[in-house]
Amino acid sequence: MIIENKIKNVKKVFLMIKEIIKISLVPTMGSIHKGHISLIEEALKI
Repeated sequence: MIIENKIKNVKKVFLMIKEIIKISLVPTMGSIHKGHISLIEEALKI
């Protein structure tokens, strides 16, 4: 069950990353700011 939840959270994170990339003008990893990375880390902790 814990593993299933992790997989769901990872999927959510990837969707978040896709949205962040869409929003940002330059669709590169460089455009993902530290704030976004901390959000991603928080999502993975759950």
